[in-house]
Amino acid sequence: VSAKVGDPTFTLSLTGTGFVQASIAQWNGAPLGTTFVSSTQLIATIDAGRLILPATASVTVVNQVPNGTPLVSNALTFTINPVTPVITSLSQVTATAGSPAFSLTVNGSGFLTLSFIQWNTSVLTTHFVSATQVTADVPASLLAQAGTAAVMAVNPGNNTSFAFTFTINPAPPPAIGSLSKTSATAGDPAFTLTVTGSGFASGAAVSFGSTALTTTFVSA
Repeated sequence: VSAKVGDPTFTLSLTGTGFVQASIAQWNGAPLGTTFVSSTQLIATIDAGRLILPATASVTVVNQVPNGTPLVSNALTFTINPVTPVITSLSQVTATAGSPAFSLTVNGSGFLTLSFIQWNTSVLTTHFVSATQVTADVPASLLAQAGTAAVMAVNPGNNTSFAFTFTINPAPPPAIGSLSKTSATAGDPAFTLTVTGSGFASGAAVSFGSTALTTTFVSA
């Protein structure tokens, strides 16, 4: 009389009385693929597509009567129970502020095709791999500032895992290692200066004396 969200297709045995060759099992009034076994038993196929959300279903049997009103049995309730996901590990648990977007692999159990990963209050684009693994796209915008994020898996019915903490570490201060040229002659035409070093972030600006120059980010 019950199954879990995400269960595969299965056969349901119905026991009762008054079943005939033309009897049809119904799921919330919709006909199921039904096999007649005897006047006291039917077998019905419950497709996995009916088990994707927590719910209850009314199971009945209808006997078709030639030139008459179909005879419908009493109803029994079938329950589709929710599944709570569990996160056991993440492919990485830290990043540096200003890091580019990346794909986060989430390992655990109880993941479903409709599961999604939540980053604090943001829902991430999530890709189902298996019941024990999903991947999620973490955009650069969520990595812009140092801090922590609560990473959770959410299943249909808003069944949410315990949170894993992801830490966004402060970016190190930029350091200049070299310039493409270190001198020019008064009156020289404009030129492009390449600055090489470390800790550069998108949006960084090079200053020339006290003047901020138009800067193109190439890499960290």
